[in-house]
Amino acid sequence: MSAVRQGRGVVSLLALLMLACAGVSTPEPGGVGHCTASEAVFFSCPIEGGALSVCGSSGQLQYRSGVLGSPDVLQPEDSDPAAFYAEVRDYPQSTAQVLAISRGGHTYEVHDEVSGGGGDMGPDASGGSWQGVLVLRDGSSEPERVVCQSAAVVDWVGLRTHLNGAGW
Repeated sequence: MSAVRQGRGVVSLLALLMLACAGVSTPEPGGVGHCTASEAVFFSCPIEGGALSVCGSSGQLQYRSGVLGSPDVLQPEDSDPAAFYAEVRDYPQSTAQVLAISRGGHTYEVHDEVSGGGGDMGPDASGGSWQGVLVLRDGSSEPERVVCQSAAVVDWVGLRTHLNGAGW
């Protein structure tokens, strides 16, 4: 059984602290999650302790997770879209759109899964729709499942366009 982290805190979307890593700019008013107002938001939702976001701009794409204003996970550090792969996964009772990146012994799989109702579900057979990320660590047989606290902002069509069809 995978670990499930669900939070109950309120997350401010207008955090104006400087981001410490990888040349990521400060979230601007009008931005969503870790994405700035000048970036496209492909996926973003509040999680326990912060937010997880997939943000892009011309020639760049990055997965960010952690405290708003200071994410602790930025993948890839160089924001290269070629590092990602995207796919649609069909399970017996659901369909999931997945964007994944593997770096430094970890694989981050952003999931947007919709249930057709009951029965066997995707990664953990939980029986319900969910949005969030599965973190798979080398050497661990169980992924960490981080669940969005509320509905995610999602733009899979824009993401596919941004990736120029790679992986689809």
